[in-house]
Amino acid sequence: MNTEVVFNRKEKFNLFLYLFSRGFLSFGDSIYSFAISFFILYETGSALASSINLVVFTLVNLICLPFAGYIADKYNKKIIIIIGELIDPIIILGLLIYTMNYGFDLTAIYIVTGITTFTSAFVGNSFQSAMTEIFNALHMQKVMGYQQSIMSLSNIIAPATAGALIGLTSLEVILGIFVVLGFVAVFIDLIIDFKLHYDESLYEKTEELTFWNDLMEGARHIMKSDVLRPIVVFLVFINFFASLMSIYPSKVLIVELGLRSETVGIVYAVISLGSIIASVFIAKIKRWENPVRVTKICSFICAGLLMLFAVPLYLPVSLTVKVIMISALFLANAITLTFLNTPMMVYFQTAIPQRVKGRVLSMLSISSMSVMPIGVVIYGYFLDLDYYLGSTLVSGIMVCAVVMFTLPNSLIMRSKKEMDDILTIEKGVTESLVTE
Repeated sequence: MNTEVVFNRKEKFNLFLYLFSRGFLSFGDSIYSFAISFFILYETGSALASSINLVVFTLVNLICLPFAGYIADKYNKKIIIIIGELIDPIIILGLLIYTMNYGFDLTAIYIVTGITTFTSAFVGNSFQSAMTEIFNALHMQKVMGYQQSIMSLSNIIAPATAGALIGLTSLEVILGIFVVLGFVAVFIDLIIDFKLHYDESLYEKTEELTFWNDLMEGARHIMKSDVLRPIVVFLVFINFFASLMSIYPSKVLIVELGLRSETVGIVYAVISLGSIIASVFIAKIKRWENPVRVTKICSFICAGLLMLFAVPLYLPVSLTVKVIMISALFLANAITLTFLNTPMMVYFQTAIPQRVKGRVLSMLSISSMSVMPIGVVIYGYFLDLDYYLGSTLVSGIMVCAVVMFTLPNSLIMRSKKEMDDILTIEKGVTESLVTE
């Protein structure tokens, strides 16, 4: 089924602004995240201390996301995004002033993580639910490919930049860079046309609901869907095992191998290079006929790579060879993860009705993140005990089992039929507009 449509002039301008905005913000976020992770491990030497920061991030998201989805569906998405993006650089500016006066403080870091996560929950959900209003639904694969490309490019530059800045300057300088880039992103987002494909009829409701029932409409939509329901189970388990990779690279590179900040930055840049390679390819190829099938295949590949991650640590080779081998595994994993995540997001953007998209996406995020606090604490504990091989091997085996049980071929075919039906309608609407 060929449903390729060319970007029009207004969509191209929106895409240009959107990519620059996400690029600036991603660059600032990557520098900040790298620096905070490095300084926590450098000051404490504990993966568990770094895990606590991730737990704060996850718990705040779990609390905020239901309300973020509800607000995104009910109110002006652009206003929500601008307000949220203004708060973040202001908060980091406060952390900068505090650090200049009192030095590095773990408690202050955790508090700032909580506040910025609160705003990011609303901003991220509003942007995700607005994607098919900023761009044609038929363009989701290309838009997400370009988005991932520009973000990955910034992620290549950011870790290397952060590593150099840590060696040359201080945490305060890095915080200042984040503040500047955050304000630049806000200015660009002010220009984006959020109403380009807005259709008020998609938000019509058939009945009046109480606040609680309205809030939980996303969960009800998921439970009624024969495709989304098992996908939620898939996301829960996959994200539990994936929580290992949120702390494994920094623990191994900084604590186990004792690499300098500049070298760690280069390895992280290699990871982002993998995402760029994959995302550029995704943006250029034809639209996926069955994106959920692509996710399934790539999940098995990720499981295989996961089982290999700890092997270089136990080989009788030099430190340089170990770093090269680990970097190669990270590169392959980044490529595969991009091909795993992007198809699933394309499916969500295409198949979820616009009137409940914010609430459904928030519930999907909550489900996938619900076990991550447990995961990062458990993995942080075992990595502090140096159980690298056992952690990666068991996780890889379990990922294979989860994929086989949650994404059977029958579900793959149902998801394809859903997308075909929706995109047929979308193409018909687009062609009628072009004719007019």
